[in-house]
Parts: sequence; structure tokens; C-alpha cells
Amino acid sequence: MSIETSMLVVGVKSQQFILQIIIEPNYNGDANVVKVNSGILVHYLIEETIRTWQVSGQTVTIPDNNARYIYARCNKVDYNDAQIIFSTQQIKTNDSTLYYHFLVGVLHSVMEGVRWISLTYGATSINGRFIKNGSYSKL
Repeated sequence: MSIETSMLVVGVKSQQFILQIIIEPNYNGDANVVKVNSGILVHYLIEETIRTWQVSGQTVTIPDNNARYIYARCNKVDYNDAQIIFSTQQIKTNDSTLYYHFLVGVLHSVMEGVRWISLTYGATSINGRFIKNGSYSKL
């Protein structure tokens, strides 16, 4: 079986963004502390025009050893209001009237005193001889 197409883009519309921050699990050797540096989130498809949010930096203490979803919570009106949150519950992109919630990845539960993160945003496009991973540009 094969799929014939001239171009294929795989990914979810809400996850078509670039996140220019650093997320440091196990900050200062503590598996329950995560440091998030400030930066920007550029989203290509959530609205008609490309949107850029300023993401605030923070240090977060996770109260237990359980896994968390990592979201970028971005204000729908104020593009200077965005932060990374860690949630035990799944949040859909438009669950809130005030904020978009973009799934960034997963903060894994503590194993042998350490946490890992897995990032899940972006897309993969295949066109001819080229494969592009991570983000999608409007054509």
C-alpha cells in the first residue's frame, strides 16, 4: 500500500508554532523544580495572521512526582501575556474564553530521581526530496 501525493503536511493546526524558550527539568538537581526561561511563541495558524506572544520566565515547583502536560497558555488579546503551565488535566486549545492552551509536551513522572520532558508541538512536511520537521509555514 502507498499514499500518492505531491506534498504531505502532518500535524494539528493548534500545534503549528515555534517556541523559542528553554525548559529545564531537574533544576538545581531537584526533580520537582522546572525552570522556564522567557522567550517568544510564534503561532502560524491559530488566527488569520501570524501571532507572536511574549512568554514570561518562571521557576515552578511540582508538588508531587507525577507526570504533567506542558502547555503554553497565551492570552487571546494581550500578546505580552503568555506562560508555560504544567497540568495534570488535558486542556483543549479553546477551553478558555481568555486564553489559548497550546500543548507543548509532557513532563514525565520522576524515575530514579530524575524527570524527562518530551516535546510534541510542530509538524512534519514532505515535499519532493525535502523533509521539514518542527514547524509549518503558510503556503
